[in-house]
Amino acid sequence: MAATLTSTYVRANTGIAFPKLSDHNADFDAWRRQWFTDNGVDISFSLSGDELTLTVVIEHDSDAAYQTYKDARDGNALYDASSYSNWIQTTITDNSDLSLTVTLNNDAGETSTLWPE
Repeated sequence: MAATLTSTYVRANTGIAFPKLSDHNADFDAWRRQWFTDNGVDISFSLSGDELTLTVVIEHDSDAAYQTYKDARDGNALYDASSYSNWIQTTITDNSDLSLTVTLNNDAGETSTLWPE
């Protein structure tokens, strides 16, 4: 089984830019992408035909592999959980024309919602 994170962004119109982690913290985003490459984590992006919905799927081999990533992320000086949370709050929650849902499907096939909290 795999641990799969699915982030679904929905915008009201195409004039609203989807948020990019690289715009918030380019150094951490580069580290994260390299970590994914080095550790066999698959990431895919899908844009709906009307370009209003962006789906990002990040697939780790297992719950243990996902935990390994979280441990590496949390131990990385480039990652600031508070700053990231504030960025999401400002970018998503405070913008009525943009929404985000993040779900985790674990090894047991159970789905939980990580965002909104």
